[in-house]
Amino acid sequence: MQKYARNIIVAALVICSTLLIVLYAIHPSNRGETAAEQTAIHAPTPGHTFFLSEDELISKKAMAAKGDIPSMLAIAYYYGLFMDNQQEQDIWLMRAAEAGDMDTRRYLIGRYSGSTSLLERDLAQQLGKKWGVSIDETQAKAN
Repeated sequence: MQKYARNIIVAALVICSTLLIVLYAIHPSNRGETAAEQTAIHAPTPGHTFFLSEDELISKKAMAAKGDIPSMLAIAYYYGLFMDNQQEQDIWLMRAAEAGDMDTRRYLIGRYSGSTSLLERDLAQQLGKKWGVSIDETQAKAN
């Protein structure tokens, strides 16, 4: 009986070891793949919806330079939701707001007015005056 139990334990160890070796061998980081290639293997996340290829980004920036608000917003969403770069997202949101997009103006004023930062709350007041949007209006739109 002891020999039989020992054989089962040895077989289980061999199977587990083999499985670990196979899993290690097929892991993307062990195949010399780039981060982008590793990401492409996995299921898309909601942020992938906003992905722009290098060519698309160049094209959107050219269109944005001509005042195209949807391009500005696409770039903002790419940076904020796909690249997780809040600073670059804010630059493009501000460009869209400056180009006249009222929803973006309300969003920025609402976001800044709800900040814990005194500077951002002050910025919300300044932008509200500049764009003719009240903080109350942004809060009403959010609800």
